[in-house]
Amino acid sequence: MSTSATISRILCLLFAVSCFAAQIGRVLGQPAPSSRPRALFESKTTIRLSASAKCANNILRLKDMADVQGPSASSKRLADLPIAPTPPTGRLQDWTRSDLEKALQLRGVDVSTLQWDGAPLCRVERVAATQIVDRPSLAPNILPASAVRSSSPMASEHINAPNPTTEANAVDEKGFVTAFTTPGVVAQAERIAQTAIENYLQTQTQSSAEFLVKPILAPNLAQTILQRRQIIGIAGGQPPYEGLQSFEFLVRSPTGQEKVTVQAEIKLPELVLVSTKPLPKGHWIRPEDLTYQTLPKGWKEGVQNCYTDQDELVGKELRRGVSANQVLKRGDAGAPTLVESGDAIKIELVLGGVVIETNGRAVESGGQDDLIQVETAEHKKRLLARVRSERVVEVYSSGNSPASPSPSLSSKSKPRTTR
Repeated sequence: MSTSATISRILCLLFAVSCFAAQIGRVLGQPAPSSRPRALFESKTTIRLSASAKCANNILRLKDMADVQGPSASSKRLADLPIAPTPPTGRLQDWTRSDLEKALQLRGVDVSTLQWDGAPLCRVERVAATQIVDRPSLAPNILPASAVRSSSPMASEHINAPNPTTEANAVDEKGFVTAFTTPGVVAQAERIAQTAIENYLQTQTQSSAEFLVKPILAPNLAQTILQRRQIIGIAGGQPPYEGLQSFEFLVRSPTGQEKVTVQAEIKLPELVLVSTKPLPKGHWIRPEDLTYQTLPKGWKEGVQNCYTDQDELVGKELRRGVSANQVLKRGDAGAPTLVESGDAIKIELVLGGVVIETNGRAVESGGQDDLIQVETAEHKKRLLARVRSERVVEVYSSGNSPASPSPSLSSKSKPRTTR
């Protein structure tokens, strides 16, 4: 057999094998080996990731960070997929290709059909809606994700062209609150804010005074400070810490830490009189013995049971001993004692316009105008008398004297106008 005939037979055999392989591929529902790379390339969707992006919406979508190129219907659906909540205003959030692949996989996307291009990482910033609309004049060096495209001549036209989708999606967030924030949640958050502000004011004033605090909490902040452990610190307010005050709360957030502003109506606690030093029972109170302090936290008896006017206390006598900085309650002091129990006293029996004086003994102690029990010296008869001055009491009678004095009492009668 000649060499040319052998070569012809080999070529025919190779052609037959190739045809057979093509038939097997069609039976199995796959393209022939020669057409496979072209089919795979045509099914890929290209995602060109931007280096930076700004978002004014609550939900971050793939189209906010990247340009999705592929079949029109599938690429549009892919571009509209939600990725995650946007970061708080003024915060940055980084998304790598790997992060985006994981997020897309969770939403049922076959990431093997995706082809990545552009930047390896996209830095997303949450901004106000006006910053998105006016971005060319406000930040000329920062381009939105939709403007970071290819270097083709059409790119510049695309950047300068208005973006109706962005303008339509730009929402003024004022007036919106979290859908699951109930009045009960807001009330609980207000109580936590109230306690935090009270503790802060006591620390700032170095006192245990119970400030009256009424927080004015926006509903969209309720979830942020719903738990005590979420509040890291607090600052703000202006001495004397009265009226409408503004405080800065440092709280934990999903992205780390952030500051939130909480306003509150502050009312200073009541000022009451306390002793400047320990004072014994029977001490006559002087102005230097008193000073003003706020009611201690947890005081249960109310301000009406305390002295708030210095003139009410000066000159009175303590009924019991008090310690330094002790709140003086009504009943702790009274009129100075003019008659002590057991003292020898002068008893004035007032009969109409006549006053009969006799000697006696005090059975009880009393101050000015107090009613006390006294006893006559001779007959040991007890009478109810009013303290008039030091060791002098008087007894009024509309008829006969309660004790008939005798000459041996050394009593004397004298006219006196009754008081």
